[in-house]
Amino acid sequence: MLKRFLWLSMWAMAVQADVMLPADEPSRWQASPDGGDAPSVTAAEPYQGRTALRFAYANRKGYGNSMLEPVSVPPEAYGVRFSLFVERAASASAMHLWFREKDGDMWMCPVTPEDGKRIGEVTGAWRSVFIPLNLLKHQPRGDTKRHFLSSDRMMIGFNFGDQTVRIAGLTFVVRPAGTVPDRVETPVSHSAEPRGRRIALLHEPGAVRQPGHPDPVRLARLLREAGFSPVMLSASGLHQKQAFSRDSVDLLVLPNAPFFPLAAVDAFREYLKQGGAFLSIGGYAFDTLRSFDGTAWSAQPLWPLAKELDSIRRAAERLNTRYGDPGDTMRLHPEQLGVFDPSFLLRNVASVRAADDQFVLPAAWRAELAPEGPAAVAMTGNNNPVFPDVNARWIPLLQTEDRLGRQRGPAAALVLNHRGPFAGSNWGLFGVTNLDLFNGEFPALDRLFVDVCRRLLAPSFLIRVQSDFACYRAGETVVLSALARTNGAAAASVRFLVDGATVADVPLVDGAARATWRVPQTVPDFREVCAELRLGGRPVDVMRSGFAVWNPARAVEGPRVSLRGNYFDFNGRPLFFGGVNTTGMMWYSDNEDPLVWRRDFERMGDFAMNTLRILHFSPFCKTNAPQKIGTSLDLRQQPEKTCRQTDAIVQLAQPNQVSLFLSLHDWFALDLTDEELAAQQAWNRFWAARYAAFPGMLYDIQNEPGTRLTQAAVLRPLYEAWLSEHYGSMERARSAWRASGAKPEIDFSAKASGWNDLRARDNERFRAWVYARWQRENGKAVKQAAPHAPVTVGHLQDLTASEKVLDTTGIDFLNIHHYGAVDHLRGVLKMIDRRFEGKSFSLGEFGSRTAHAARNQGVWGDPAEASVQHYLAVGHYAVGMGASFIANWSWKDFRDCVFPWGINHADLTPKPVLEAYRNMMLLFRTAEPRYEAPALYLLLPDSFRLGPETGRIHEGLRRATDWLLSLNVPFGVLNEGSLDRLPPEARALVWPLAVCPSDASFERVQRFVGQGGRMLLTGDPRFAEDRTPTRMVRLEQLGLGAPAAAVPPFSVKALPQTLSIRLSRDGRVAWVPEPLELLDDRGETGRALYRRFLDETAGVERLRVTPDDGHALVFEVALRDGRAVAAVNQSEETRHLVIPARGRLPEIRAGVAAGRTLYVQINAQGEVVAAAAQQGLTVGGAEVLKAGGDWAVLSLSGEDVRRATCVAAFPFGEGEIGLCRDAGAPALAGEVGEFRAGVWTRLEEQALQMQAGVICGEADAATAYDVRLLSLPARVAETRTTIEHLLRVRSLKAP
Repeated sequence: MLKRFLWLSMWAMAVQADVMLPADEPSRWQASPDGGDAPSVTAAEPYQGRTALRFAYANRKGYGNSMLEPVSVPPEAYGVRFSLFVERAASASAMHLWFREKDGDMWMCPVTPEDGKRIGEVTGAWRSVFIPLNLLKHQPRGDTKRHFLSSDRMMIGFNFGDQTVRIAGLTFVVRPAGTVPDRVETPVSHSAEPRGRRIALLHEPGAVRQPGHPDPVRLARLLREAGFSPVMLSASGLHQKQAFSRDSVDLLVLPNAPFFPLAAVDAFREYLKQGGAFLSIGGYAFDTLRSFDGTAWSAQPLWPLAKELDSIRRAAERLNTRYGDPGDTMRLHPEQLGVFDPSFLLRNVASVRAADDQFVLPAAWRAELAPEGPAAVAMTGNNNPVFPDVNARWIPLLQTEDRLGRQRGPAAALVLNHRGPFAGSNWGLFGVTNLDLFNGEFPALDRLFVDVCRRLLAPSFLIRVQSDFACYRAGETVVLSALARTNGAAAASVRFLVDGATVADVPLVDGAARATWRVPQTVPDFREVCAELRLGGRPVDVMRSGFAVWNPARAVEGPRVSLRGNYFDFNGRPLFFGGVNTTGMMWYSDNEDPLVWRRDFERMGDFAMNTLRILHFSPFCKTNAPQKIGTSLDLRQQPEKTCRQTDAIVQLAQPNQVSLFLSLHDWFALDLTDEELAAQQAWNRFWAARYAAFPGMLYDIQNEPGTRLTQAAVLRPLYEAWLSEHYGSMERARSAWRASGAKPEIDFSAKASGWNDLRARDNERFRAWVYARWQRENGKAVKQAAPHAPVTVGHLQDLTASEKVLDTTGIDFLNIHHYGAVDHLRGVLKMIDRRFEGKSFSLGEFGSRTAHAARNQGVWGDPAEASVQHYLAVGHYAVGMGASFIANWSWKDFRDCVFPWGINHADLTPKPVLEAYRNMMLLFRTAEPRYEAPALYLLLPDSFRLGPETGRIHEGLRRATDWLLSLNVPFGVLNEGSLDRLPPEARALVWPLAVCPSDASFERVQRFVGQGGRMLLTGDPRFAEDRTPTRMVRLEQLGLGAPAAAVPPFSVKALPQTLSIRLSRDGRVAWVPEPLELLDDRGETGRALYRRFLDETAGVERLRVTPDDGHALVFEVALRDGRAVAAVNQSEETRHLVIPARGRLPEIRAGVAAGRTLYVQINAQGEVVAAAAQQGLTVGGAEVLKAGGDWAVLSLSGEDVRRATCVAAFPFGEGEIGLCRDAGAPALAGEVGEFRAGVWTRLEEQALQMQAGVICGEADAATAYDVRLLSLPARVAETRTTIEHLLRVRSLKAP
């Protein structure tokens, strides 16, 4: 079927013909009967002569679809095209295209404009959208059989955020019927060599030759000179079985990557599955699948046709893994070849050398070359990010380096498959695109080509080397083992070495070897294991591993982490720190072992990453099949293998000042029986006790728990007891439910009959209670074993997945995860600020969706600039709002799967975003944050938010939070249930959607106002807690004139054209009767009213920044020794900010580039000790930084940076630094460097010039994110020691 698909459609020339859909009248669009909030559809101004329609969607239920019916899909259609104009859209907004078959089955895919940007990222401009039909995913909702051409309805879906868009020119793109070219038959030539030596070279004169393509004729000559008899095959010959198959070819050399004939895909896959080998040279292998149209190889993308969608095999048109189906992990077909990575390109290369631990090229070989192209990496696992089975061995052959000697990625590699769909197939990869490596200029590379061919034909290699445990106690016996493939070679053996000393030479028997070694009583506490595969006494391959030896003394040198004063004390002082995450593959993958962990932790320390959060731990309570999700009762086991692995992980983190943040559970429900809850507690106690001596341990009870009420048998008695306690009896509860319009039966999945449905409200409140019960008992168990260890729960960014603030008993600090735009993140993060009760808040996961989406879409290169901008904004928001730490997702890309979240490539070549992340965290390093209770608090309405429409209400509360943030006012967050702990510093409250507060809450607020407090109130508060309008005197009690009738919150459908604040008679209470936060998705009215309250009524001080339009968010941070200012410019243009002086903070004037950040740190003496800006910075009227590049500076001597004798400078990209110096300040010398195992390593001199009192320097592409040290020439050594102390969070020894 695939061949028929290839010949009948993919080889036809894609001459576009449009078939307009009947979509030009608003009346043709109907609300979809799927229960969502369908958008309104009206006529809009025509675009390019075509009718345009306006779709206005209000996000209440999370989705809404407009349906076009009837629709007839042309069989020859291959895509849908239209023009899109986004008038406005929330940052989280998304659109989807749907087709519905007559039987009810659906087809769906996201709508992504051709510019690759999200719906809300570009407003006010027309954009082109093209959706290939093969991106549609079949959803079996009818008869489950694929009948795409039976689709008679099309829908445009709107999701996740309010949006108004225009659509014009909705069109099916159709390919006219064309002639199918005849297959080009070529003369068949077979190698006369015996099996195992048969080499064929692709020689296709019609393929465009690129600079990286060697001459196949020359390659054939090299092989003949080496004793082989290669044959030449044309591209058309690759799909002729008599010319190309495993019966005739053992190794296929492809010298003109990325070219490959599309018609040969099936034959080539079959060849590989039967053990055939290939060597690809010249670019990204199999990336350009070409079709022959009878005269030439077509480069135009040719999409599958509508008539072929039912039978097309997933990923049939994808041979490599550049493209897949988007997802957290990119979804791939098992038979896609995991070669190369479009996001990992060789950059800033100055030389190439022989890679370590390969036996093909002489170890000492190197050349001054500057290759470009994709790095020769490979996905060697089965594409599972947690439980990856490793199918292949990846061996780099050529390693590239920059001019400073740092690895930039492999230029060539072998991939030797030992299991999986291609077991026995061996692959060679040369991705260099700009140089012909085999043109004769380098004889060693000619020999490399021939030797690689030999290796691919008959490789002998190690598959795995390991010890039976990852950590041992002194005196125990280590069991070392190795697996290997030798292709039947005789006299094969394995030599095991520990720390370079041979411990055993063992014959290989049935592909395995085993040895033992006794752990001595002496140091060191880490041992490196090496296994050499030897044939005839000669080494042909090597693999390395290692194990730890348990050393309790390591706990003393590790980080000391504790909570005090709403921040973490790190090694004895408050610190805002950064960290990373990784998955549970640490316990599973054959690509992970203690030697890898030691290298990872060392690199984390060198990049100022001070915490590692590890997920997916609980599945390893099972010795066998951890990937099979069990129940909490499985936690009653703690296998010795898991214990020893975790021992090694904990110990190896310590010398690098990495705090382990262990996620204790994953994927468990929270509605547990007492027995299940007891099993979780016992598991928690076991691990907390095991590492109680390590003062840097943090515990996350569970990753992203969602509270679902599914176990009715467990929950019903608990719910009945809860209801009886709240109502006095079950009968009273049922009566109350009945009176509110709900049915009187317990039903956890029942839909609300209205906003006042008490059963729905009680279900939500009970759901919060279930979460609190689970959190409390789990946290208590950790504390029983390790009272000092901080405990939290890593929450989803979904505001309602589990209740976060109502009851925080059992945890010490709040933690949330967020993926998405920073203008959404800031409000979500701020809402969990519980510092009023001594509980800090943190961002446990975040990442650059831009980079993730780019890899999912197969984009060429790493969008480093966008990732750096995102990370800088996240860090500045977090430190500004008072968070205690942030941790990105994730530490590295994996060799086992396409999981594109890492800030390192899979071989630990750092990405620019990691270097920028390090620089930011070092910039913040000397700041010791101090909590100051604010005068203003946002009051979350528990009584209203827990009940029907909880998602919409919480989105309104996030808007309220964001309006306050955009007004640059310091504030805290309370909820109604914590009003009894209202801080004495509170002078004003903002109480949004205060619709149905309890009498107790209202009385506390009334008392607060009566004692002089100020308050902004939105919504009608005259509904009682049972949501009946029976508290009609409340407005009078607050001194407000009252309308005759109470107005239910959801009866107000839109904001009135004019909206004003009503003031109480004493001027202390400002009231907006409408539920403002539910209605104002754009925020213009809401922010204006909040601003008016703050400036005219609240009596609290805010930073009146110029310009004061909400695009520049500015935060003042209290420090033990001074103040800091952090700011983010969220606009699309440079802003020249003026931050007025107040208190001990002088006036600050700064030019902040679009999307970038500002940071100024001032000590108690008024000296600027840290600064970062792009377009100039003036503090107190004196210049600090000149306009130029994006740089930060940090005084290491404690003096003002303008006269400091040692300064660290951190660039955030290429550009110039201009550090202003006081008159008489000494001249400084500069050097570029990095940390290696915690030691500062000089890389090169930093050229500096003094021009008119300004130190000037430059960062080029190769050093765009490297740290600079500026110091007195005579005190360079002391300055290096100082920055090493800064990195390790030790007391600075200032020169």
